[in-house]
Amino acid sequence: MKGFLIFLIIIFIVIPIFPDNIDLQIAAAVNNMENNVLENMIIGVGNIVYSDNEFGSEFSSIFKQKLFVAIQKSERFELSDTDNLDLIREQWDFQHSGLVDENQAVRIGELDAVQALLLGKYFDNGYTVNVFLNLLDIENGSVLYAQELVIAKRDISVSIIPDNLTDAVNIKNELSNIIDSSNELSLINAWIERGNGATYKNNEELIINFFSNTGCYIKIFHIDVNGDVQLIFPNEYYSDNYISANTIHSIPDSNYPFKFNLGEPFGTEFIKVMASTVQFSDIEEAFSNLGSASRNLLTRGLTVEQKEQLSELLLNYTIIP
Repeated sequence: MKGFLIFLIIIFIVIPIFPDNIDLQIAAAVNNMENNVLENMIIGVGNIVYSDNEFGSEFSSIFKQKLFVAIQKSERFELSDTDNLDLIREQWDFQHSGLVDENQAVRIGELDAVQALLLGKYFDNGYTVNVFLNLLDIENGSVLYAQELVIAKRDISVSIIPDNLTDAVNIKNELSNIIDSSNELSLINAWIERGNGATYKNNEELIINFFSNTGCYIKIFHIDVNGDVQLIFPNEYYSDNYISANTIHSIPDSNYPFKFNLGEPFGTEFIKVMASTVQFSDIEEAFSNLGSASRNLLTRGLTVEQKEQLSELLLNYTIIP
């Protein structure tokens, strides 16, 4: 009996010492980056998203955390402030899109510090999950290093797709078609603070950032895991929906007397942003169920006579256990 007890103790002590296969592959990938990228760099890790739909999942969240650990152990790479990373990336994309000139471009101090951005997409290939990593030069967007990791599904103990994947794909396709067919003039840029395809856990707070080179009015719709829509801004707590030009606005921040708290059910949800240079002719009742995501619902708000600019943006995030 004593021998059996000693054997069990050894098992529980020894097993955790060995990293799992995913840790080993990620460590090898970071080592390969060190061998191929000759200079020391400050690296940020963006979201690791599922396929071209760019949805998050439990797997993408864990994989990203493992990347953090591997880069922190590197002797040549320094991990950037990930809290601001996706804001930096989105704003950098916007500044280089031609939509703002040099005099209007927003300057973000962290941009000079972050030298490279590590992004990833993964695909379900039956018995394996294939992860494609790209290290991008933050200054010019060029690919500094790329690698594919092939992970056996038996090594993955969490969900690799959102709980509502089929519904989320259908909603995204429907709403993307609406946006493509609208009078899209890129009046405003908007991004979730953690970036598109981010993951959140129960009761975490959602913050949406905005930037426009022209003063405009906005409406923000939330589309839940079931495809039901509600207007979340403006609302009874804050009715002023005007966004001033050339400033990054965060909704909500300390100026707003409310928060957007996320919770069950788990799965991928969407944020639809509408912006107009004139006030909307119709503003729906905030936080009420407006029905399923439909073209008629999410394109109303401007009268036929109005000739002003209208922009629509679609963002997504996934709530995980």
